[in-house]
Amino acid sequence: MMYKCEGCGATRELNKSTTVHRNDKWVVKEALCSCEKDKYMKEVLTKEHEGFPTIKRNDSGQKL
Repeated sequence: MMYKCEGCGATRELNKSTTVHRNDKWVVKEALCSCEKDKYMKEVLTKEHEGFPTIKRNDSGQKL
């Protein structure tokens, strides 16, 4: 996943992440930026984050 700081524009690519609760927000611990104290980078959504395009839902209870 790619992360980008809104303040300084720094980017970081993370393969593993740890979600923690800091300052009344849920943030990724490894996405801490060095430009400001307690400033976390935001996740950059790419095409690979579009969900599950091949899932077929069976909400009616019928077998497929």
